[in-house]
Amino acid sequence: MNRRPHDPEPCILPTELRPVLMYFRLTDVKIQIYFAPVAQRIEQTRPKSKMRVQFLPGVLMSHFKIILASISIGRKQLLEKLGVDFQILPSTIDEDKIIHSNPIKMLQMRSWAKAQDVVTTIRRQTESQLDKFDQLDKLGDATDIVKSKLNPKRYLIVAADSMAILRKPFGFAQGKAYGKAKTKTEGKQILQALMGKTHEFVTAASIVHLELLKELKILKRWNSITTTRVTMRQLNPDELESYVKYFDFSKFAAGYAINEYPTDLITKIDGSYTNVIGLPFEVILPIFRKLHLI
Repeated sequence: MNRRPHDPEPCILPTELRPVLMYFRLTDVKIQIYFAPVAQRIEQTRPKSKMRVQFLPGVLMSHFKIILASISIGRKQLLEKLGVDFQILPSTIDEDKIIHSNPIKMLQMRSWAKAQDVVTTIRRQTESQLDKFDQLDKLGDATDIVKSKLNPKRYLIVAADSMAILRKPFGFAQGKAYGKAKTKTEGKQILQALMGKTHEFVTAASIVHLELLKELKILKRWNSITTTRVTMRQLNPDELESYVKYFDFSKFAAGYAINEYPTDLITKIDGSYTNVIGLPFEVILPIFRKLHLI
């Protein structure tokens, strides 16, 4: 290829960077980089006299925002373990009003309703920003940068709902479902029903991938059901009374948290451990990896 005298010499990118050229926008000899780790790697390896790099700091985090649609302590801790940046934006729906005779169906309905509610909230927040975007076109190359700082271009909403389901050979065809207890009496009743038995701890997860261009649209949605069989030991009356007195059972489905005190409450788990905390890694990790978030 013939080059003009004033053209920079060609620069060969490191092998590991070649697949990520899709993140670049080439403008003459400048490269505006929208993927921060790539920018840092190029800055370290580029021949300084042959290649100029325009690094846009902060753009990566503003381009993709993970939103946890829950105030669950367990779900927050699980996302923190993944080392990803995320924002908590809890749903405002009254999940107690969403009922169904089939507890699995009810969980799915509640989880998806939470995700939809947060999508609506984000859409409302971005409408005013979209109006501003129309005024930025005259800024030329700066437009994309300004837009990025005003709003992320992509969102990943993570919503979930969990319950314990106690299957019985007779009586409840679908099983008896136990959510969060609202009172001390209700908490004791739930634990009395579960202790000494094996129940199913079920989590419905709804994950939504949104993109903001000229409008906010759903690119993809994932809905899943994960079931773990959990065996709880028998508590004596004093242990049960102490449990509901000192442990904040009202924050957790079925009145217990597997990663909290007392550590010997659960004697056996068959299935996903993180599912019992409220967000199964078996579901979210493949999605996060597919989107290159981890």
